[in-house]
Amino acid sequence: MLNVNNLLCAHRIKQFLTKNNIEIVHFIPGRVRLKLSHWQNRQGELAWYINELERDANITSVSFTPETGSLLIEFNESALNNLEIVENWLTKVEKYTESQ
Repeated sequence: MLNVNNLLCAHRIKQFLTKNNIEIVHFIPGRVRLKLSHWQNRQGELAWYINELERDANITSVSFTPETGSLLIEFNESALNNLEIVENWLTKVEKYTESQ
């Protein structure tokens, strides 16, 4: 059973995605692909964000496809049990999107 904190966190994540026009293209446990149209052909500008994600102990790999503006994040499935970890990843995305 989900507790109130998890529900609130999930709601904040959904609001964040909508606000920043980030689409979840694909999701399975341990793997998520995010897409944002203004990420197309901006690999150099996303490098700092990708490096931040790669330093996260729960993330196993990050790959960016500049032609489509999509970011594939592979992670330890147990991270999904803590929505605050996922929210933290997205907060890092928001830092990037606000600077654009």
